[in-house]
Amino acid sequence: MKEALDQVRERVRCLHYSFGDKKAYLHWMSFSFAAMGCSVRATWAREVEAFLAMLATQHKALAFMHNQALSAFGFLRRLQPKKSCLDS
Repeated sequence: MKEALDQVRERVRCLHYSFGDKKAYLHWMSFSFAAMGCSVRATWAREVEAFLAMLATQHKALAFMHNQALSAFGFLRRLQPKKSCLDS
């Protein structure tokens, strides 16, 4: 998990994202890793879907929070090397 968060920090810095975006992405990734109890894998769609459903139902997250979390997952997914999609 720490490696994934460090990778996000570095990539956000290189892309000149705002401090708010960086903070939001890191928050959602940390929260989701703790809730899902897993790390980044090539096949994690079910875990992400379950996390977003839990976020909406149990935590009563607003739509913008759901979208922020989904954007953070998309950002993290784009950081993964292409070859990892073939490993399973």
